[in-house]
Amino acid sequence: MNNLRSCIKRLLLTTGLAVAVVGAVLVTVLPAGADPQNPGAGPLTLPAPSMPVGPAPAPLTLDRFAIIEVGGTAATLDVAASAPSIFSYTIRRVDGRVHDDRSGTAGLPTSGYQGEYRVRLLSLQSNTTYEVAVYATNGDGQTSATTRFTTPKQRVRVTLREINITEDGDSFWMNGEPSWQAGLEWAGGTAGGCYPNNGNICETGSHSEGRIFPKNYLGQPLMWLFAEENFDRMPDAFTLTVEGNEYDLVPLGPLVDIIEHGPRFGSPSAPFEWQVPARQEWASTPAFLTASKVSQGFQSTMAFTFELFYDNLSYTSARNMPQSTWGR
Repeated sequence: MNNLRSCIKRLLLTTGLAVAVVGAVLVTVLPAGADPQNPGAGPLTLPAPSMPVGPAPAPLTLDRFAIIEVGGTAATLDVAASAPSIFSYTIRRVDGRVHDDRSGTAGLPTSGYQGEYRVRLLSLQSNTTYEVAVYATNGDGQTSATTRFTTPKQRVRVTLREINITEDGDSFWMNGEPSWQAGLEWAGGTAGGCYPNNGNICETGSHSEGRIFPKNYLGQPLMWLFAEENFDRMPDAFTLTVEGNEYDLVPLGPLVDIIEHGPRFGSPSAPFEWQVPARQEWASTPAFLTASKVSQGFQSTMAFTFELFYDNLSYTSARNMPQSTWGR
């Protein structure tokens, strides 16, 4: 009996030891992050969680950049960006001379975000090349661009529009034989002309009282045209003097001498003075001068127009002299 109990105790003890060994194997602790399927491979790398990704912002660009409405003294900067931006610009003369900017906006940023930007460029010089740089900035970045433009050339035109004869100087049944001379002076030069003329010599006409519209022998209006590129220094002030006479003998004298050296007045009218207006794109000023010879019973008024404008057309003339239609 005692032997049987001893055998049962030994069997239970042996079975308990076996279960303990197996349990130790089964509860082996894995390292932190180890792959349970492959414990010897090291820590398990988990993929990063997916995040929603939006489209990248488009780069800032200038969709429009132009210099428009270019005149002799002003132009317009016209800019548009791909998104609202703060704009600024600079302007300079390409020839290196200082630009006297009077617009008050060069180099200054706009006060807020704008999709388009338009500003007037002022105090420009005629026949001059400028460079403009534009800058646009917003939260997505900055962009810039440059361009050049050249202003047109200055012109001054003095035209005889009409003559109004109030006394022709002859009997009522006869026309008078009038002739007119005109002289134009500026700093450093003189030009002249007479009407009527045949392209070579001054003549007298045949007119009674009334208005006439003088033309040269080719049917062109009588005028002087000053083109900036033909002068070392473009004149900016002019003095016009005229004289009218009534003659019964012809001819009066060679036209070329009057054209080149100006008329030789006997009793000219009071002169008319005109100055080129500053910082104006266009100007037109009428001038009425008395051209009479009271001792001959002749009275008339000559109507001229002084005009300022700008263009890039070609006007051929001698150096430092205007183009003239008073002669050939």
